[in-house]
Amino acid sequence: MKIIKELTNYPLRRELPANYQNGDSKLFDVGEHFLIPPLKLLYFERVRIFEDGSLFENGKLIKETIRDPGMLKIYSCFEMTKRNFLYKKISLGDGPWITVLDHWLAEYYHWFMEAVPRLIFLLENNSGAKLILSERCRGVSYIEETIKRLKVKEVNFLPRKSYADVETLMTSTYMGPSDFHREEYLRRVRALFNNDVHQDRKVYISRGKARYRKVVNEADVIDLLKEFGFEIIYAEELDFKKQVELFSRTSHLITNHGAGLSNIVFMGKGARVMEFRKSSYGFYGDSKKRETSKFYNTYYHMCLALGLDYYYMSCDSPEPEQSCHYADITVNVETLKDELKNFME
Repeated sequence: MKIIKELTNYPLRRELPANYQNGDSKLFDVGEHFLIPPLKLLYFERVRIFEDGSLFENGKLIKETIRDPGMLKIYSCFEMTKRNFLYKKISLGDGPWITVLDHWLAEYYHWFMEAVPRLIFLLENNSGAKLILSERCRGVSYIEETIKRLKVKEVNFLPRKSYADVETLMTSTYMGPSDFHREEYLRRVRALFNNDVHQDRKVYISRGKARYRKVVNEADVIDLLKEFGFEIIYAEELDFKKQVELFSRTSHLITNHGAGLSNIVFMGKGARVMEFRKSSYGFYGDSKKRETSKFYNTYYHMCLALGLDYYYMSCDSPEPEQSCHYADITVNVETLKDELKNFME
């Protein structure tokens, strides 16, 4: 492995939310400082790539290609021996190749916040390279549209449970931990889709059709938001192009914590976002480990990187010990009414 280019680390810009309340310091790690880590362009000769994005050079795992250090246990010598024996070997032909593969590549948030910034970085350093993706990405509208806009020369898809040996491959380290974003590259993702149109729409994304993480008293919330001119949408009912068109024109966006907020990457600079957040930390999954702010601040940091004004509301939950990824919340409608006066100015 060779590191052929490296961008330096730098401090994360940490302005507090526009409506920050003193009692919420733990939600935002007030007083703590964070660095965006270095971004490295990695070059390999004769490397094995698996469909989940893991790379092996001379039989050794390249740990920089694993998104979550907690997953390293699945790449034990025993597990990889089984993989090499049971997985199908695919011939990809001549390169040069680039890849941004990982476990979560095809998911909406992970594609736009993690994969596309890396892909832009790779293409600016090797515009003629061919791209390796997973079969999970084939036919996914937002992935296809992104590849089209980036003018990728050729794409090859690795089937599930497969691997390939390639002669030359370039990839990169991640832009940062999952809660952090490199401002330059996130803004370049927006530039692919946002045509600097007039921002004239006020939007509330409902999770009423989702399985979990709902607003318990949403009917009352919607009644109030309609008084302020908000339109109510269900993101899952819109195809990708309509989502881009809608959020490019959105001046004010309100919703609760969740993947729907990924659409802020299409919003223009100066737009406003209000996130309904669970007011207490629950437990992460089935573990006894209590969550920290890193589970909550993804969209706050996205707003900082994109030049959006971030507002929030801390909301009680009927499931206070449940993870923020699953717990329902209750919005105080009177508090929301007061917050909207500033939010809409």
